[in-house]
Amino acid sequence: MNNRIHASPPSHFSPTFAMIYDKSASLFAILALSLCAACGCNDDNSSTDPTPPAPSQCTQSVCDPNGFVLERCNTETGQFTYEPCPYGCENAACNPNPDADFKCTQDVCDLDDKTLKKCDRDSGQYTDETCPYGCKDGACVADPTHDFKCTQDVCDLDDKTLKKCDRDSGQYTDETCPNGCQDGACRPMPPCQNDKCDKDGFTLKRCNPETRDYVDET
Repeated sequence: MNNRIHASPPSHFSPTFAMIYDKSASLFAILALSLCAACGCNDDNSSTDPTPPAPSQCTQSVCDPNGFVLERCNTETGQFTYEPCPYGCENAACNPNPDADFKCTQDVCDLDDKTLKKCDRDSGQYTDETCPYGCKDGACVADPTHDFKCTQDVCDLDDKTLKKCDRDSGQYTDETCPNGCQDGACRPMPPCQNDKCDKDGFTLKRCNPETRDYVDET
């Protein structure tokens, strides 16, 4: 079929129809040339615009350019699903946890020097233990007072408590000193001079002139 545009009407058309034919043909020619300029045409004025390609479909999994996402290809649907790779992505696969195969061999101190990482040699994993007095050389520092043994009675810093030393156990026991503590002993009650009432209001504290101590009398 010849698709070329005729420049003039066939000879058997009337003059009036021939004029209309010429104008219509010219308008059609201009429209055809405009379409060819936009889309492209062959010599016979047929379009050269290719058929739009179908949406692309994946064929294999790949790593995202940032290196931390795996674009996993579903070959049945041709679509990607995205999987984060915390330890990076290489060769179309997420890298494994570098510590997954780690097995400890000994106790170590953590970087804060206050935590002991105790090694369970059966599982090869660490468990944390807090060290109140610090951690050094893979062990908790011992309580500095653990091996302490007292040798004598002393006054506490408040000057109201006597720390009495039990020389058998080497430990202190506290005793309150009503009149204060001085030189490793409770201060004695001042010598009495006169009788007086006790604070309860029902006891007379009578002064013994010989011992200079009070004797309670109800």
